[in-house]
Amino acid sequence: MSQLLINMIWLDQTNDHVILKTERIATHLSLCKIDPYLNIFRNIDSCIDHINNISQYENTIFLFISTQISSSSINSLLQVCEELVKIDSIYILCDSFEMNVDFFEISTKICFISTGVELMLEELDQLQCPRQRRRGEFKRLDFIINSMPSQANSIILGDDASSAAQLDLTMESDSTNRQESEFLYGEFIREILVELPSSAEEMLEFCRQKYINSEANLQTIEEFDEYYEARNAIFWYTRDTFLYRLLNQALREQDIDTLYALRYFIKDLHLQLETVHESHHSGTNNSSTESTRHTVYRGQLMAVDEFNKKIRDNVGGFFSVRSLFSTTQQREKSLRYAGDGSRLQSDNEYSVVFQITMDEKINKYAYADVSSVSAFDDEESEVLFAMGAVFRIISIVEENIGFWVVELTLTDDEDKELRAISEYMRDELLEPLPLQRLAQLLYEMANYDKAEKYYLLLLHDPEVVENLKLTSIVLNDLGLIYHETEQVEQAVVYYNKSLQLKLENLPETDPSFSVVYNNLGEIYREQNEYEKALFHYEKAIYYYRKAVASELNALCLPSENLLSTYYNNIALVYNTQQNYPEALKMFQKSLEVDLKSLPQHHPLLSITFNNISQTYYGMGDYEKAVEYLHKTLEIKHRSLPPNHPTIGDAYRNLGKAVYAQGKWEEALNYMKKAYDINSKTFSSNSSKVIETLEWITRIEKEIHIVKNKKNDRENV
Repeated sequence: MSQLLINMIWLDQTNDHVILKTERIATHLSLCKIDPYLNIFRNIDSCIDHINNISQYENTIFLFISTQISSSSINSLLQVCEELVKIDSIYILCDSFEMNVDFFEISTKICFISTGVELMLEELDQLQCPRQRRRGEFKRLDFIINSMPSQANSIILGDDASSAAQLDLTMESDSTNRQESEFLYGEFIREILVELPSSAEEMLEFCRQKYINSEANLQTIEEFDEYYEARNAIFWYTRDTFLYRLLNQALREQDIDTLYALRYFIKDLHLQLETVHESHHSGTNNSSTESTRHTVYRGQLMAVDEFNKKIRDNVGGFFSVRSLFSTTQQREKSLRYAGDGSRLQSDNEYSVVFQITMDEKINKYAYADVSSVSAFDDEESEVLFAMGAVFRIISIVEENIGFWVVELTLTDDEDKELRAISEYMRDELLEPLPLQRLAQLLYEMANYDKAEKYYLLLLHDPEVVENLKLTSIVLNDLGLIYHETEQVEQAVVYYNKSLQLKLENLPETDPSFSVVYNNLGEIYREQNEYEKALFHYEKAIYYYRKAVASELNALCLPSENLLSTYYNNIALVYNTQQNYPEALKMFQKSLEVDLKSLPQHHPLLSITFNNISQTYYGMGDYEKAVEYLHKTLEIKHRSLPPNHPTIGDAYRNLGKAVYAQGKWEEALNYMKKAYDINSKTFSSNSSKVIETLEWITRIEKEIHIVKNKKNDRENV
């Protein structure tokens, strides 16, 4: 008969004294090494109830008791355990040897009593029973494989006097050095999360509310509250608890609210992995004989379509994962998770083993052998990679039907164009508060609901409340969100609140004056009040030049792109008035500034190109309009998240232009792409969604009429 696994129950009856707490945490850590699914009780009655409910067919039960005093309750517990066949052994950690005799008289199952935790743990470590292992299952992970594979866009500005407009796009190409822009935004989010102030209490309250109906998870949450320390973050991550699953799901789905709630743990996890990584590298760099290259493995089931798109068609390209990336140094272990293709449940999935080579000279991404700090000790031989680590796909081999081996190498190579944009955007994300940067980033990703949530949260932040300039910035940025989501009246309210605070508290040389005047100008332009719009744009330029000329701003001049923005928006007024020559002049002035100061594929350039295309469209030069729209989409696809609404706008404009050229099928295709993107961001009542649907209906109707006429002619 096969030997049963150990199932450990710990009754912790020690108090909360500071000195004892350190000992209790160490005890907890060691017991979890024996059984990662350790059941912990602080209450004797709850412990007895749990034991009584355990099936006799479950694993061998070892009971570990920490107590400071002998009591009738503990005596009762020992008597209950004496009658239960499923309780195999009892270990007691107590304050005094004087209690030993009493305990031994009560129970014959007591194997060891000690007053020192070290002796107790040494005894437990000698257990010959098989220990609990990580639960093997065929895991699927949402990989991000980075491969390359009429509305004019006006520009409304964030109030940091440097932020751009919105971003977005996604186009496939054959370039193997292209990383998806979505990866870039994930990197920014992770950086900000680590900087955000946090507390364990806030995180635990979030978790308690989330798992309010799950007694098992609530018990683990209380265990975390009782025994967690920052230096044990990796240990807690590697345990098979809600925390591991919740964090990885949030990272895969970019669930901002959950990531924000877990930021306390994310920071500790990030810092401990970096510490272990640096410790390992400082130890090996002094050795000239040890090889600097290592190989690890990851077993995985993957959907066939995902594998083909993200790996098979991307050899030589980049590979990155949103979550932490767990690997093993033992190939056999990886096969336990991937299988060899023989046990696949469906023709729609493959067994995949990733074989990853790391050179220790590459230090851009933290990774480390976490066996010594993991919940599973040396059994898993686990090497853990930091969130967002980037690998290059070297080769793929199908060893059996449905079983693929993918060779990867950890790399510090980068998509140079994306890196240029990254550095520029990082300079733009210089708001003083991390939460402010998070809200700004969410706005630029067109995640308007979440951006609004965190900007509103900022209005209650003590640092914002006490700093009127910061308050005015947050108010302006809320105005941007309401503007983008077509809540125009609300946008005007917040723009004016922002402006009023500035007028009352800031010098006229402050660059943020020009920003809010520009944004109010946008409101008037969209309401066809062109004189008021031009007045506000001129005000924006006036305050911009005043700020540039001021010695107060000598060390931090306002961005040139502000001036480009104001030229752009003035051009839009001329465009609407069909004064196309003047519009093109102003667009050209805007473009000249941008080309001097922006990376080649910065999303601001796509806005200018889009607007120039609309001028040519208005002039009836559809060929030129299409040319500039393709430039627009190329930049957006390289620099923005795939479902950013401005990509939908560009597709809609392209659909109009090719429709005007008589290419109706092509126009219908672009309109459907526009609808797919915009419907993910805006409600069905949005003017953008309604306009796109009207165009789709119109084009489909005309195509149908033409086909009917053609059929009639053929019948005749």
